[in-house]
Amino acid sequence: MRPVIIILLLVWSMIPTPSWAVEILIASGHVDYPPYAWRDGDKIVGVSVELTTLIFKELGITVDARYVGPWARMQREAKHGKIDFVLGIYKNRQRLQYLTFLPESYERDKVVLFVKKPQSFQYSSWQDLKGKIGSAVIGESFGPDFDSYLADNLHVVRVKNVKQSLRMTHIGRVDYTIVGLYTGLAKSLELGLSKDLTALSQVVSNPKAYQAFTKQSKFVKHLSYFNKRIQQLKADGTIDKLVLKHWNIFMQQKSANTKNH
Repeated sequence: MRPVIIILLLVWSMIPTPSWAVEILIASGHVDYPPYAWRDGDKIVGVSVELTTLIFKELGITVDARYVGPWARMQREAKHGKIDFVLGIYKNRQRLQYLTFLPESYERDKVVLFVKKPQSFQYSSWQDLKGKIGSAVIGESFGPDFDSYLADNLHVVRVKNVKQSLRMTHIGRVDYTIVGLYTGLAKSLELGLSKDLTALSQVVSNPKAYQAFTKQSKFVKHLSYFNKRIQQLKADGTIDKLVLKHWNIFMQQKSANTKNH
């Protein structure tokens, strides 16, 4: 082989081969909100994850839905731009400072009170909670109106997670737990307390659940496309089907875990 050809081949081998970098969006969220989101090892699964993955896949973007810690810590990670996207969150004034919310919500969440059976008090309005002790998870919001009323009028103990709150209700340390209906049902079942605790029929609030980009994320440029697809997937019934699908998945997992124990 001629020396010139050998030199050219050596030079060519040193030139980096062009490659298309895969864009990865880091998402996280609440892990106590089945069927919308729950923890599976170091990952998060559920309606909000599948929905987000489906839409970003259309843009050639891979979603890494990871567990980064409890709800309060996840919000700190979002504030500092360590994640790109929050999978499901209520909108309030504080969160608008570090998140860019989609205009379109993807679901409404029924926030209810879980109490110990038999029901120890009548509840028809927020005023009925005055003088009682409630419990909720640190950093959780229940819609701006109820958040404001709670801060000014109610005694609510904040705890690390929903299970802790429900246990406190069960043993009588607090009178009620404030939580999303699906979450309360799921966690009561996990704790073996579904026969001892019940959700009051009167809804506390019915806030909209949104998806949101962190302010520092480069993916916020896709907000308009993402929002349009959320509208379409709500209208054609896809999101309703995902809710049913993931609730069944979650319940099957819990049933299997109970049998294995």
